[in-house]
Amino acid sequence: MKIRSIPLAAAVAVLAGPAAVSATELGRLDITAPSAMISVCGGLNWSGSGYAVGDKGVWLPGLASCNAAQTSLPVATVAESAAYVVATPEPVNASASGQATMGQLHLYAHSRATPAAGFAQAEATGGWVDTLTLTPLNPADIGQTASLTFAMHVEGTLAGQDSTSFSFNSGAGLGIKPYVNGASLPPGPGADFTVGGQGQWNFPYNQTLDQTVLFSANVTLGTPFELGIFARALAGNASSGAVYTFNDATADFSNTLSWAGITALTLNGNPVAYTLASASGIDWTQPFAAPVPEPATWALWAGGLLGVCALRRRRALPV
Repeated sequence: MKIRSIPLAAAVAVLAGPAAVSATELGRLDITAPSAMISVCGGLNWSGSGYAVGDKGVWLPGLASCNAAQTSLPVATVAESAAYVVATPEPVNASASGQATMGQLHLYAHSRATPAAGFAQAEATGGWVDTLTLTPLNPADIGQTASLTFAMHVEGTLAGQDSTSFSFNSGAGLGIKPYVNGASLPPGPGADFTVGGQGQWNFPYNQTLDQTVLFSANVTLGTPFELGIFARALAGNASSGAVYTFNDATADFSNTLSWAGITALTLNGNPVAYTLASASGIDWTQPFAAPVPEPATWALWAGGLLGVCALRRRRALPV
């Protein structure tokens, strides 16, 4: 049983502050609760690895382009894009784009480059962090360690080769990683989610995802804790060398990665009745839903629309 105490729409009125702060590149340690971030990069890095999801990449100096933004407003969206394009000495075209709001991410990465260029890669990283308190209705349960299960819906495609050329070794992947109080979850089922593959010569890699993924973390009942969710879509060269064909890879999750709600809270295997409070005012027990403007906002929007219609009518009158 769960009792919801704060509706999602109430988040509109919570918090004041800058809607977005831009930076060259951001990682999960650069934002504090409650916040959302997007960080996109294209270029050449030290290896073809995906790094730890939520952390910054390791780019070769001067051989990458990055853009990032963050927001502390619970219903605001931040968006960025970046591209690294060179023709010589070896062609590289690595681009990434994304949007982030608390509860939903849109990530896209594409890379087309020769293996001779090195580890060309595009990465789109997004995420959010909030402070939650789960208070049990039974006071005797306060201070106990409970198991929290929550879900993300994943929808998108991965491709390790395009339709016009064979890839020497191109890779595309997606990772989703939760953090509790800044720490990774202990290894095991429900600690993270990773999917990806490589396209090699006559063996292209293509995968479509449309699924709900469950995560599980231990939390202390009645004690505030930070929950962060971060994801990375990446595409690029999975190996490098003196090979002069093109690697082409795409990770397209612009369609989207969404919070799917808290699915269970248990203590010693038994369901816990609780109320939820969050620093953002968002009700995380529910799946993400696009925020609805408050009545005052609707009135402003409607007034603007009527004004446009009136202007169009006046312009249509004969002179």
